[in-house]
Amino acid sequence: MGELYILIQRFLAWEAIYLTFSYFLFGICLVNTVGILLAKFQANRKLISLYRALGANRGVIMKIHFLEILMLTVASVALGFVLAFAGLELMFHLRMYQADYMAFAEQVRQIYQFDGELALLTTIGIFLAVGISGLYPIYRSSRVSPAAELRG
Repeated sequence: MGELYILIQRFLAWEAIYLTFSYFLFGICLVNTVGILLAKFQANRKLISLYRALGANRGVIMKIHFLEILMLTVASVALGFVLAFAGLELMFHLRMYQADYMAFAEQVRQIYQFDGELALLTTIGIFLAVGISGLYPIYRSSRVSPAAELRG
């Protein structure tokens, strides 16, 4: 009994380390998202300046870029759901194959079923993370001076 307890405690210790690394990886991904969005919006400085010269105010520019980020996020989440469903189905068939189709399919299916509540929470988290990480690049892109960019 004591050996099993020690084994479980070792596993939980590694689980905490993996969880910490996952948070670090998430933070690095958010920083990279900000960098990529900044680079993307800086590449479109002339287009933004043209919009501003034609009369678009900063709010309109921010709405355009936020809508663009939102559409990319929706497409990414949809692709993630498709890949998740395909992966779960593949894992189900692989498990049934490994069991030589002697296992009960209903029991194995319960192990590899899609968790809708977790998917909803993850989707909300993704939209919040991308929305918050996109605020600074959107703000920076709306501050472009039209005269300085269109001159050159």
